[in-house]
Parts: sequence; structure tokens; C-alpha cells
Amino acid sequence: RLSMTSPDPEYQTKQTRIIRLRESTKTNGSAVMLYQDEVTYYRAPSTARSYGASGQDQPTTSVDHTTHRSARIAAAMDAHSGRVEYLHGTSIGTDKLISFYEQIAEAFSSQNQIYMVQDNWPVHFHPAVMKQLETQHVADRFPVVDNWQDNTKAIQADGPIPIQVIPLPTYAPWLNPIEKLWRWLKQNVIHMHSFGQAWSTLKTNVQQFLDRFSTGSTALLEYTGLLPE
Repeated sequence: RLSMTSPDPEYQTKQTRIIRLRESTKTNGSAVMLYQDEVTYYRAPSTARSYGASGQDQPTTSVDHTTHRSARIAAAMDAHSGRVEYLHGTSIGTDKLISFYEQIAEAFSSQNQIYMVQDNWPVHFHPAVMKQLETQHVADRFPVVDNWQDNTKAIQADGPIPIQVIPLPTYAPWLNPIEKLWRWLKQNVIHMHSFGQAWSTLKTNVQQFLDRFSTGSTALLEYTGLLPE
């Protein structure tokens, strides 16, 4: 098995913060904690272990010479209900990410505070994104890329988006349970799929899978290890 170790010198501090935040939001009806991430999938099926009848008729994938296509999903999962909100598109850049955050703020408008745990993908901390959010209370120094241009658009008329970003330790995907949602999606829909010639059908199947969790899911909490014992 692949073994990974986070090089982040603040690993323990960040992990403890996330654990405490999850505990504090469990009984706080005015705040919600979300695990956020992105994933990409492709028109060509990914290969994986699969079941089939014994003998020579084994499961296979089909790769042809039609146009290569991919889709990108940004999603956030409620740490306590298993509710999933997502944005599905061809790519996720700064504009799409801001639109997704606005979608999150609308979906959880009944909460006074939204905490979003996410990894250190640089786009998460682009000036065009961060300036659309409310003042951040976490003291961590967010990553900055030298050649970024501050092409920030004006903040929406209804004010900054009420999201507090909670960064994960560097290279620590095991601390983000939504990674297991992607694992489930790949196992059920993407691996060995038969929709290489039906791109729209593949996208519909992906959306239908994610829509199962639109109102929360005990099964998803159990699968991701978040269901209380």
C-alpha cells in the first residue's frame, strides 16, 4: 500500500483544530462544518478490479478514438448530516469556485457561520477568491503564488461570502473524509463504466449518484467514518 507522511510542521495543530471544530459544531445549531474538495473524471473509463464470470469472459474497458473529455466537480459535505452540495462543470477556476461558495452560503443560509475544511490547492487561496470571503480568523499563512495577478472582481452587493476557510495540513488527504465520497463515486460509477460513447449519460449518472446525498445520509457518514459510535 502507498504510505504518505505529511511534511507540515503544524500538522498536529491543524489536526487538533479540525477535531475541536467538529466537536463544537455537533451541538451548535448556528454553525456548520463542511469538508470540501474537487475531483476530475473522464469520458474514457478508468480500469479497476471488477467481478466477472469465471473463464475467459473477463470484464474489460473500451477505449476509442473519439474526443477526449473530462469534467470537474467541486463538492462540500456536512460533517454531521452527510449532506452534499456540489457544482459540476468542465473546469473549476476562480470564478467557478466563487460561484460554488455562493451556492454553499445560500444552501446553509440558516447557519450564522460556515466552516470549510479544505486542502492546500492554490486556487483555494487565490486573491480573487479570498477577497470574496468574509475576514478570515484563522492565523495560518495561506499559500501565495508569485505570479498571481490581483484581478479581483468587486464584492457582490449583498456583502462578502460568510465562509471561514480551515486549511488541512499539507499533503494529508486522510484527514478529509470527502475523499471517501470520491472513492465511492469511482467504485459505483466511474471505474469500468460503459459510457465511453455516451458522455451525457455518464455525467447524468455521476449527478444522480451525488444527488442521493442532497438531504443528508447516514450511510455516507458511516462510509466516511463520521458516524458517531
